[in-house]
Amino acid sequence: MFTTNRPVRIVAATAVAMTVPLLLSGCSIGEKVSMQAQNVGCSLVTPVADSMAADIDAALKSAVLDPSAAIGRLQAARTVLAPIGDQMPAGQQQTAVQNVVDTIDTLIPVLKAESTGSTTGTSSDILTKKLSEQMKALTTLC
Repeated sequence: MFTTNRPVRIVAATAVAMTVPLLLSGCSIGEKVSMQAQNVGCSLVTPVADSMAADIDAALKSAVLDPSAAIGRLQAARTVLAPIGDQMPAGQQQTAVQNVVDTIDTLIPVLKAESTGSTTGTSSDILTKKLSEQMKALTTLC
């Protein structure tokens, strides 16, 4: 009888040994997983966001003088950011990237319309400011 309880004791000791560090750290398993996912998101987004911030800023500054160049830069930024947002785990970073992509998707047709003298009912100034704020939030998130 003593030998049949030995595997159970080994499994129980292993389970205790694996959970003690989590209990002592004050973090639940869900919190640990969430923190790891956030770290992965930051490693995906930080290098690209820093680079894209400069490109988007230049596009926004040139939008009035050269809308077609601004549109091209915004399309390039969207091409880079959209797949990254799709690959990121759900969370703040993914939401921030998706917000930038959505605003770019809204801004491009507005800039195209304004460059031909048309109007869409949406101001490019408001979208430009919104996009600038979103990029700032994205680059300071991690």
